[in-house]
Amino acid sequence: MKSAEEYKAIFYRQLALDYCCRQEDILSGRNQFHVYRPLEGRRQFWTGEDCLLKAASVRGRILITGRADIVEWCRDRYAMTEGAWFMEPPVMKELNRMLEQHGYEIDQLHPFFLSFREGPARTGAYQIRWYRDGEIEVFRGDARFSNAYSFCPTAPDRIGVGAFRDGKLLGMAGASADSPDLWQIGIDVLAEARGGGIGVMLVSLLRNEILREGKVPFYGAAVYTADTTYGTVDILKTWRINTESQDLTGIAGYNTSTRKLITLQGIRLQSPDGQRPAEGNYIPEIIMTEQTELVLTMNREAEIKMDKITIEKGSAAESMMLPLYARAFCDRYFPRTFPNPEAAELMGRLDYDFSAIENAYGPAQMSAFAVKVRILSELVRGYLRQHPGALLINLGCGADLTFGLVDNGSCRGLNIDLSQVIEARQRLIACRDREENLAFDMFDYGWMDRADAAEGICILCGSVLQFCPRDRVTELIAAMAERFPG
Repeated sequence: MKSAEEYKAIFYRQLALDYCCRQEDILSGRNQFHVYRPLEGRRQFWTGEDCLLKAASVRGRILITGRADIVEWCRDRYAMTEGAWFMEPPVMKELNRMLEQHGYEIDQLHPFFLSFREGPARTGAYQIRWYRDGEIEVFRGDARFSNAYSFCPTAPDRIGVGAFRDGKLLGMAGASADSPDLWQIGIDVLAEARGGGIGVMLVSLLRNEILREGKVPFYGAAVYTADTTYGTVDILKTWRINTESQDLTGIAGYNTSTRKLITLQGIRLQSPDGQRPAEGNYIPEIIMTEQTELVLTMNREAEIKMDKITIEKGSAAESMMLPLYARAFCDRYFPRTFPNPEAAELMGRLDYDFSAIENAYGPAQMSAFAVKVRILSELVRGYLRQHPGALLINLGCGADLTFGLVDNGSCRGLNIDLSQVIEARQRLIACRDREENLAFDMFDYGWMDRADAAEGICILCGSVLQFCPRDRVTELIAAMAERFPG
């Protein structure tokens, strides 16, 4: 069986075909925008050759392909947007408004996941039966197993596994070859057998079998309310999903009937006759064609009462508030130039009165801050092109997200600030791969002992030195130059 890295390589190769780019583009750490071409080997979700827009969030970056004018609009708007926030409701609404001008709308959101490793699959008291290719035909038209098998000509069903007890079939999982190398798992469990672990068992068995075939398994799940109404979920906020691959980002939703938070990925379509095309996306993906009418079906946006993070006036953590407000301000008034959709979402999770900042600072100061962030990000990217595995240290990091903006898939991030600030940051912002928060006074040079500069080092100090005594700043710069020469 292949290694996890080999399976990842298969997955990235498939994405390159689906999004009209190269594998190295996907791994480059930059958002990708390419005009659509129907490449041989791509995943197909319809019979036509046209594609208005298709987008995905992978490795914290966005892949977009589609019609030339739509791609250019997206490039202009989302070139600097982090993948984690691309699926945020405000971004989807903005995208939907643009699509309406072309006669299209977004439909529903769904979760999709994948695995690169085998795992346990205990069958217990159930009898297991496997089905292959032509054997699956017996289930055509069987409404009990409409998720397990698609009977789609562009995604043929390859393997199925059923769970029996006392001779009765209770559940079925099936895999369709959405491409030669990516096989999607669907699952159906009869109502009277739910809650007994059959679904987990069958999906685990099928995942292991697909991996043994040398294919990449992925799994999509619809979101249901207690009354089984299709896809009714109240969108809450963008969220990061921690998985084996650690490549996934998506949207978190709150199901008001079951009162559960749900991680969502992907966008599904609805055609004019109400039929839903066969799915084949494990990552957030929007697919639009000239033959498909898309319908946005988010019920309502619910403000969930969650524990907010209190920021006390005069505390060290309050230093995070001005930069955060500036980013939200610029995203609101200058979204094409300074896109920061995550800033407003982060502000919404804070118990803090921003009125003093609103009254004290005008558009000029806010814009100056955004310009500084953009310039610093470009400078860091330039350094990382020469030193891709470098360590990026953010002194006085506050709520800064520079590492996420510049992450190339190889660099490392170390965010340093006072303990009060780091505590708030860790509750507010999830660390990415290769990123770490460290509670330290930057004038206590002990943090330098944690800095591995073997592959290069880039130190940022964007919003704090102007508030420090000049002599201490001079000493700090001299100490860094001595410790990290060159």
